[in-house]
Amino acid sequence: MAKQLLIRPMQTSDLDAVLALQGTIYPSHYHEPRTVFASKLALAAEFCFVVTRENTLMGYLFAHPWLQTAPPALFTAIGRVPDSADSLFIHDMALHPDCRSRSLGQQLLQSSLAAAAAAGLSCSTLVAVQDAARFWLRQGYQPCTPQSDANFPGLYGCDAQFMRRPVTTAAN
Repeated sequence: MAKQLLIRPMQTSDLDAVLALQGTIYPSHYHEPRTVFASKLALAAEFCFVVTRENTLMGYLFAHPWLQTAPPALFTAIGRVPDSADSLFIHDMALHPDCRSRSLGQQLLQSSLAAAAAAGLSCSTLVAVQDAARFWLRQGYQPCTPQSDANFPGLYGCDAQFMRRPVTTAAN
């Protein structure tokens, strides 16, 4: 019998497993400390989700409200969401290799976008790294230019692509 995968809201108790998965998925120059993830979860838990299989974390999505004009700085804890936040910023999504090609990334994203729609956010933005732009294009994101480049590309890397999509538009 196949082991069931479950998407559920992220909890503080998931952070150690999130960091462990981050360590296996991303090169070390992208590893963010626990304080960064904890700050995002504390401010915007309703937008953050995990995939589990028999109580083992197999994937996660961190997102939070932000301004659609530019991404937040990488490796920086967020003390508060800007008052004029109008976008859901997808901070990070990672899936264990055993869970890829099962539409789980799309399901995590749809869970977070549904929460964004309920919160009245008009669009979603993200920074695609490590050749992930193709995946995000299939989810309805389009390349765009940040209005302020103070944080971009910076630590995101020279191949980083800032992208945006409406919250209410279904992905292709």
